[in-house]
Amino acid sequence: SENTFKCREELETKIVKPDMIIAILEALGYYSTFTYQKRRTTFLLDQNIICLDTLPYLGDFIEIEATTEQEITSLLSQLSLDPNDHISKGYPTLLKEKVALLFPDDPPQKVFLYNSL
Repeated sequence: SENTFKCREELETKIVKPDMIIAILEALGYYSTFTYQKRRTTFLLDQNIICLDTLPYLGDFIEIEATTEQEITSLLSQLSLDPNDHISKGYPTLLKEKVALLFPDDPPQKVFLYNSL
């Protein structure tokens, strides 16, 4: 069946030494292709996670993490949000599109950073 919302399994772990992880990834041949920053406020409701994200130049977004689409639709209804008004693109894609509009001749790779936190 086709999913209405973007669905994927998330594998997460705490990183104690981020610089060491970066060094390991680089040693394996990986390299950074795009850097961006976001501010996130997280709320927990039952077993569902609701995140309010703010990204420079893009604005505010809500991300809902739930186990079923029915739970997502229910949460959207509780929040008076239209389930048809969702974005399936990820933040990197949205930011790259914005960079291309703002800097068509020479898009920087690290433009979306806050001046201060």
